Amino acid sequence: MLSLLERPEAAFYLGVVGLYLLVRAGSFVYTPVRVTDTPTYEQVSAVSLLTSDFWAGARPFTVPMLWKLFGDDHVRIVAHLVLSIVGWLALAAAVAAAIRQKLVRRVAFSLVLLFSATTEIILWDPLLLSESVSLSLAALLVAAWIRLVSVPGWPSVAAVLGATLLWTFVRDSHAYVSLFVAVAVLASLAYRSGTAYKAALAGGIVVVAALSMASANEGVRWYQPMRDILLNRVAADRGMEAYFETRLGPNWRESDARRVYGRYLLTHPAYTLGDPFFGSQTTPFSSADSASALLDPDLRIYNDNAADRGFPLPAVVDDAVFVHGKRSVLALVLVIAVAAAVVAFRFSASPVWIVPVVVLISTVPHGLVAYHLSGLEVDRHALEAAVLMRVGALILALFALDALLTAIRDRRASLAAPSLSSS
Repeated sequence: MLSLLERPEAAFYLGVVGLYLLVRAGSFVYTPVRVTDTPTYEQVSAVSLLTSDFWAGARPFTVPMLWKLFGDDHVRIVAHLVLSIVGWLALAAAVAAAIRQKLVRRVAFSLVLLFSATTEIILWDPLLLSESVSLSLAALLVAAWIRLVSVPGWPSVAAVLGATLLWTFVRDSHAYVSLFVAVAVLASLAYRSGTAYKAALAGGIVVVAALSMASANEGVRWYQPMRDILLNRVAADRGMEAYFETRLGPNWRESDARRVYGRYLLTHPAYTLGDPFFGSQTTPFSSADSASALLDPDLRIYNDNAADRGFPLPAVVDDAVFVHGKRSVLALVLVIAVAAAVVAFRFSASPVWIVPVVVLISTVPHGLVAYHLSGLEVDRHALEAAVLMRVGALILALFALDALLTAIRDRRASLAAPSLSSS
């Protein structure tokens, strides 16, 4: 952000930030919304930091730690809002700073902030849940990765690992996504540059994921999700029910079925990989069409305070920025991916492109984990993957546009050079 404000167009960025703050404040509802999960976060936040019940308790520690700092519900939702603003401003600044063309840089900064003002992002700030914090830290994490690739160094590595730690400990399913990112980092070791940074990143991310899994196991946080899966997924499918009953007996609904469920997913790839995108579900508080739940989550049941927002984005702008409809989302991502591939092949791609590419690819395992570890509210649990899919596509499109316009500018400059020299 500071690097942007040092540019001659600093007044533009300050103006956009001012307008953004006005929109976020105007769309914020200063009324805390308590839900079923709220007391469990409160209980962990009330525990001493010196006990294992905080670090390996009923909830991962990130949200309880924030709530411990702010004991009042009204202050907590303001903290949600502030963290959201900081996270998305950081992402907008990181994307813009990685772009060479002045016009594209301005558009990028504005579009990222506009995206973060859509209903799917702002509706969570007043809710005493983990979604607001999770989305904010996801934006901050992507920003840290962009900064690391753009300006490699140990401070950037530390920033990525710190953001990874906090983001992973927002929700237990994030550990699996972090492991996928660690694999991607390890694969990048094939390129010899920055091996020390990559080794530290991969090792650090694996340690964070392992700690998250150990914490979830110690806090028995797997129990309720597993119960929901058994009651709402397994019991709804006669074939799955028979599989579990054969291995666990008639009381399979009351058993620790994690290993059996894991084996089922490994030995039934058609269900594991196909059902989330081509099947249907009867899971409570979830879209019947599985792909819609993952790609275009229905959040209407969480958005019941929309009428209380002062001046949110106009509906037509909101819908245009956060694309809806699973076919529209897939078509948009495909078009951007193909166009970016053409630009990369024709004009070459900057190393920073790897960030939106990995973000996009990671939304597949992210969505699968959200689906298979959710026995209810699949749309809510899959929201972050849907958001990151759109964020990754947006950033990739901006980077590709920047590369295309830069190549055109350089070509024109090279063509004009002989004329100037001859004259």
